[in-house]
Amino acid sequence: MIYAFIVFLLILCIYTYDIHESTRYKYTSFYSIVFILIMLNVLSYKIGGDTEGYMYHWKYDYRSIFNVPLKEEIDIRSNERIGWILLTSFLKGIWDNFILLRIVLACWVNMVVAYFINKNTRYIFTVLLIYFVVSYFNYNFEILRESISISFFLLAFSYYLNKSWLKYFLCFWAAFMFHESSLVLLFFPFFYLFDKLNLMRLFLLISVSCILLFSLDVVNILLSIVGPNFAFYEKFMAYMNSEIYGENTWVNPYAFIVASVLTPFVSLSILKKQRGKEYLAIFVLMSIMFSVLTSRVFIFYRFTNYILLPLAVSYAEVIYAFSLRFLVGKRRKIFVMPVLLFYLSYKVYSVYLREERITNGKTYDRYFPYSSIIDKNVSSDRAHILDQISAHQMR
Repeated sequence: MIYAFIVFLLILCIYTYDIHESTRYKYTSFYSIVFILIMLNVLSYKIGGDTEGYMYHWKYDYRSIFNVPLKEEIDIRSNERIGWILLTSFLKGIWDNFILLRIVLACWVNMVVAYFINKNTRYIFTVLLIYFVVSYFNYNFEILRESISISFFLLAFSYYLNKSWLKYFLCFWAAFMFHESSLVLLFFPFFYLFDKLNLMRLFLLISVSCILLFSLDVVNILLSIVGPNFAFYEKFMAYMNSEIYGENTWVNPYAFIVASVLTPFVSLSILKKQRGKEYLAIFVLMSIMFSVLTSRVFIFYRFTNYILLPLAVSYAEVIYAFSLRFLVGKRRKIFVMPVLLFYLSYKVYSVYLREERITNGKTYDRYFPYSSIIDKNVSSDRAHILDQISAHQMR
């Protein structure tokens, strides 16, 4: 099974390079695995819930930029962002085959992810494994437009850390050209207001936020604030009134507090005490705030998509910092693998083994087993799920 092979390969590299700090063929191994992840996307067939919808639009809706006036194409596809319109229309003019779009997106997104990982952590294989388990399938097979926006934030990451706001907002503008959810990037600079707060004040801030959001009718408040002059009013109203993306009634408040508030706060406190890693605590704080919002209105989960890679770096640093506190024999990193596998097991359970909101099945049915353009062998469970998703999208 290709997924198991990739996980095994990454665990082997973690043991060799991240734990034992070998350098021989380190980056050759890293980029070889990234290449495998790119090819896994390029050669896939009907994997993910949204890919088939993109294939349909490519075949029937998207037109070559060389055959139609650009203004006409923008008017017809007014519900899409101009960056996506330009990209798809240009690529369709080069070669009218969906695989070209898949190749471009797979290379761009995964190479930006690789660049981000390589630049921001020593534990490159640990973070790459977290990315593969937590984010890879979402970025590569679901949120294709949004993944481009996310990639621009990853490129702007150093500008954000250095408070180079002009360069940061230029990257925001590029991200906004592809997906409106990137508006959340405008709020990221405000989190620096909490950067100097001590742990007690941060805990108080989080506690007050939880109490307020759980006691208020967030959906009705948002509906009363956002007026019809808002640029994305129709889409906003559709989300707020949706049974799936609107008010979140699926949350167990006790499990949520433990998994999405208290546990991340422990990680935040560890990062706050790690010299040179304090800056990562701000992204854990973001994740807590976004999780609280998502627990009330589900569509806010999109905000978390933008910080999944910084979070992967953060949790990798926490895992190694925790392990280095213990000396067993002459080994200090002996707990890295058990803690990492425990964390990933929880993510597999919470992301892939949960019940689908749209279809009758589990989330993993969207991606497992792997099917390629070579054999085009789609399981009956996935075919059933894709039919349900298509029916839902046609409503």
